[in-house]
Amino acid sequence: MKGKRVRCPTRLTDEEEANIKRVLIGAAEYGSPLILLDLRIVVHRYLEVNGRLSIFNNKLPGKMSYTFSKRNKSDLTYRVIQNIKRSRAEKSPKEMEEYFKNLKLSLEGICNENILNYLRQDKFNR
Repeated sequence: MKGKRVRCPTRLTDEEEANIKRVLIGAAEYGSPLILLDLRIVVHRYLEVNGRLSIFNNKLPGKMSYTFSKRNKSDLTYRVIQNIKRSRAEKSPKEMEEYFKNLKLSLEGICNENILNYLRQDKFNR
């Protein structure tokens, strides 16, 4: 019999997948695109908050992140990181001041435990 292959049913509902897809698109629009590991962490946290971690044996999802991105390729894109030219990356002192002023306002009232520092996190993972 030829045609569509029969696949394992997804472990997440269509609604859950739509919610996760909205999170990924929102993060990308905000300027923070996520990688497949981030997707796995988002799904894990989503399931943890909703008391459904048992569907992945209380672990991070594995191949699910790849199949999820494949199923949703019309809405999600996968990009390889590229180096940018130095002239594009250069920032003036004024731009840096504006950035930190805006960051200070953005973080007002947020507990330090709720702030993720990618550079610091990377140090601990080595």
